Amino acid sequence: MVAFRIKAHITPNQPLILPLPADVPSGEVEVIVLFPEAPNQPDTHSSLREFSAWLREQAPSSRSREEIDRAIEEERASWA
Repeated sequence: MVAFRIKAHITPNQPLILPLPADVPSGEVEVIVLFPEAPNQPDTHSSLREFSAWLREQAPSSRSREEIDRAIEEERASWA
């Protein structure tokens, strides 16, 4: 497989035009679009360190391990 790295700009109406080198053969290709960061999603925890600090501040659960395991099993059973 041969890869071409091409920078492009997506306009508000979102057409994407990719200029390819002249020697690119025709046929089926796979296109992967990489965004600098997740579009339209707020970054609530910008780093793992911030998330860990937030997690340590949360109150412990009043449920027992068995109650949590039972809830997980019930959720899994509902997927079938």
